[in-house]
Amino acid sequence: MNKNYSIVFSIIICLCLGVFPAHAQLRAPRQADSAKKCAICHYRWVYTFFIEHKSTPIAELNESKDSVGETKMCLSCHDGSVLDSRNMVCNTPSHTSGVVPSARVTIPPNFPLSDKGALLCSTCHTPHAQLSPGESINMTFKRELNINSSLCIKCHTQNVGGTAQGNHPLTVTLEHVPEAIIKAGGRFGTEKPNQIICETCHMAHGGAGDKRLILPVMDSQSQSILCEVCHTKKAKKPNDPDTNRYAHPVDIRPGSGVQIPETWSSGEKVTLSVQGDLVCLTCHRMHTAADKEFLLNEQAGDDGLCVRCHENKSKVFESTHDLRLSNHPQKSPFGVSSARSGPCGSCHAVHTGKGPFMWARQLPPSSVCSEGYCKSCHAQGQCAEKAVPRNSAHPAAKAASVNTAGLPLFNDSCEQSAQGKVACMTCHDVHNPSPVTAITETGKKGQYLRLGESGQGALCQSCHAEQSFIRGTPHDMSIAFPGYKNALGRAPSQSGLCGTCHLVHGAILNEYMWGAPVGTDVPKEWLKAEKPSKNIMVSLCTGCHVKGGIAGKHVPRFGLHPGAFYSRISEIANKRLQLSIALFTPSGGTSPMGGIVCSTCHNSHQWDGKKKERGAGLTEGTITTSFLRPDLPRLFCSICHGTEALFKHLYFHNRPARADKKEQFPFGDLQ
Repeated sequence: MNKNYSIVFSIIICLCLGVFPAHAQLRAPRQADSAKKCAICHYRWVYTFFIEHKSTPIAELNESKDSVGETKMCLSCHDGSVLDSRNMVCNTPSHTSGVVPSARVTIPPNFPLSDKGALLCSTCHTPHAQLSPGESINMTFKRELNINSSLCIKCHTQNVGGTAQGNHPLTVTLEHVPEAIIKAGGRFGTEKPNQIICETCHMAHGGAGDKRLILPVMDSQSQSILCEVCHTKKAKKPNDPDTNRYAHPVDIRPGSGVQIPETWSSGEKVTLSVQGDLVCLTCHRMHTAADKEFLLNEQAGDDGLCVRCHENKSKVFESTHDLRLSNHPQKSPFGVSSARSGPCGSCHAVHTGKGPFMWARQLPPSSVCSEGYCKSCHAQGQCAEKAVPRNSAHPAAKAASVNTAGLPLFNDSCEQSAQGKVACMTCHDVHNPSPVTAITETGKKGQYLRLGESGQGALCQSCHAEQSFIRGTPHDMSIAFPGYKNALGRAPSQSGLCGTCHLVHGAILNEYMWGAPVGTDVPKEWLKAEKPSKNIMVSLCTGCHVKGGIAGKHVPRFGLHPGAFYSRISEIANKRLQLSIALFTPSGGTSPMGGIVCSTCHNSHQWDGKKKERGAGLTEGTITTSFLRPDLPRLFCSICHGTEALFKHLYFHNRPARADKKEQFPFGDLQ
């Protein structure tokens, strides 16, 4: 009897099941008010929608099976009405939903997508998930356990593998956990102490920006920027005075000499902060970076990342400052080959500089800004030991107040300053070999001068404009003596206008950076009756104006003003002399108590003292030309000589009627 009853009951059940439509079998109740727990989310199972296929005054009919996992369904409860995770889900950026995953994302088969292949809340979450121990209160309903960001890695498979794959490394540990990360909701792994995982930097619900970072990276005014929390000894603050010194500056606007490209070679847009400032992500990319080792948006080396912004420095390529071409062993200060780091990395360390300019090379002990950086290469035992200047004589301690070309000046901290001092980098542009003197296997050789393309004289004249009037005069060696050579053996065509007499490197005398012949205090050709005191200013002139010299045809018979009168210039006269005429000490300095020497009356750079213009060629001089200073008898000679000033000025070097008798000039009446 019982057996027959069971058979009959089974047949009835089968018949009943056959009555229902195939799509409704066991999926939803026939009664609208049944299984309310399910119908809260599975509202399509409600009788009106499921059986009658009608809309209600509250909701439209939605035939899509995705409605149960859509964002608006989840937010109907997670609406921020209570202060827990629902508030964060509702009011902060969350993991992208409603879009089709990119090719860089791999979705596991058990992570469902919408009919159109888009992400849903239910892709990662389901209320039917198995809870792990300890999750009974804070239920996140993830489809799989998320141990050390394992759930993130399920989909973001291309973001792991560390720098070998161009990604920020995971599983590495920190010595100390940054408090700012913990306060912002960041988490660390449990496999190792202070272990970096995805959720150390990212949070699925909340965070800053479209990458859902726990701290901002695009706000340069923020006091706590994500990258800098870990990657500096001290949290970075905007307007830090050391911004430009030991590491590449961030949180500031690019300078006028920097051209930020719109996109990198990959096509990715170049990132700047919301204020338009440089940030870490301007150069770096944390995932799928173009340069895997350094996590850069562009490959390092050659014409890579640095030159994309600093294109004006690219002339250093294939020059003697391009250490990739050097065979010297000291070309990799940090153990990174020049071929890998490129020409820039041989001298600059972007984040580990040893001084200003992110300098990578070892600075000499007690080095000063004016020369220390150059001497880190241009010194014995260093990579530029074959190019050590013989003598550097240009004064460095004086600010170039007449710097019309705007050449850079530097203070004692090696910061560029309008009130700074003249340094090597004032005149030299280490990134540009101009003017190029030769091209060899070791690169383009040059003088690396600023304004070098306009000739060496242009650089000198940018500060010493009035000295440029020497061009076209008998002191212009290019027209007076083209075969003349300076102390370095260079002809005027090589040394330039100024280099015939003055040498910044290789001078014979430090005074006036002298690189021309140096004569005696009193040449034997001069007729004299007394022994004047020694003065280097005389020797500078007699190096050429002496018998057998290049100016041997222009040797005065009487050359010096008697020394007995040097100290008899009155205080009133000194004040007048300071206007345009100077007295010189034996060492070449100027002083109110100095001596009357050649340069007191002559300005060797200006042929006609009344005309501030270049010379007109090789012409014979007159009483107003011949490099004489203007109004000498009236302004200078008359101070002591009164009405005889013009006469004594006119015949100072060649006294009439007495020259052949070798008589001395009668100054006795003034003694």
